Amino acid sequence: MQEIQPGMITIAREARGMTQQELAMQLHMHKTQVSRMESGELPVGKETLEALSIACSFPATFFAHDPGTRQVQARFRRRQKVPSRLLSALEAQCFIISRNADYLARALQVEPQPLPILLPGKTASPPELATALRQLWQLDEGPLRSLAGLLEKHGILVSRFDFGTERVDSRSMITAAGHPIIFVNSQLTGDRQRFSLAYELGQLLLNREGYPADEKEVNRFAAELLMPAGAILSFFSECVNLARLAEGKKHWKVSMISLLYRADDLGLVSANQKRYLLQQFNQLRIRRTEPPELDVDAEACTCLRGMLYQYLQQYDLGLLECCRHLCITPTDLLHYYG
Repeated sequence: MQEIQPGMITIAREARGMTQQELAMQLHMHKTQVSRMESGELPVGKETLEALSIACSFPATFFAHDPGTRQVQARFRRRQKVPSRLLSALEAQCFIISRNADYLARALQVEPQPLPILLPGKTASPPELATALRQLWQLDEGPLRSLAGLLEKHGILVSRFDFGTERVDSRSMITAAGHPIIFVNSQLTGDRQRFSLAYELGQLLLNREGYPADEKEVNRFAAELLMPAGAILSFFSECVNLARLAEGKKHWKVSMISLLYRADDLGLVSANQKRYLLQQFNQLRIRRTEPPELDVDAEACTCLRGMLYQYLQQYDLGLLECCRHLCITPTDLLHYYG
């Protein structure tokens, strides 16, 4: 055993959605003692470590890992009001998956692929960067068949798991070893997952370009990537109505409401037309839940799971042995990798 890392106690606790007070009760301690353990002021003995392992459902070896630098919660794509405890739990789980990804990649000698540099030396808008990316990846103006597959082909890992809420969509980060990774909520409909993937790709690339990537600008990137202006102008050349929006959802694999907002951004509808169409959405009760017959299938994310299976085969491991190597429980393995 290496020396226990205090930061890993915090990560383990938050990953299980516990407060310091709740963990203290399970350890038969005072909250102050848990706080001091997490800050490194109070040493963790063998008996306490065993109790921590049981209370947080992580093997003792989990607490010896380097927690690295925690990244800010503001990077989550989410609704305005989300409990901080839930965000902390998701942040900790994303850290664990990213650490596992680095471990598997290192064991399999998978080197990180750098994010592409778009329009070097030029000051470009987010839509222009999206267009440049389509050109770099040799994509036509039609709908992207599998955005998740496209990302994985270009070295961007995609992790899809149940966030435990519909109020948080996605998250992106660069792992400690330099692998870009996007986390997307499996609770979302297929079209929302696709837009979230495009959004998080925008976060990664706009930050890479040094662009001040606020939410509106990242949304502009995602919209242009999924719904190129020229193709959308042609698609809605005759009219923009509910029937055409429904056809567009099947074709572009984005929500009807996203297509309406895209048409509005491109000046294809007047303010009165937009207001009327939104009223129709509300009257038909399809603004938040669109007709099920138009549902878009969730795209397969195969890279991380493929790395896991390859690791099992290459090192001739069973699932329980693999869990010990990754320092997670079988329940975690099933939750994160399906």
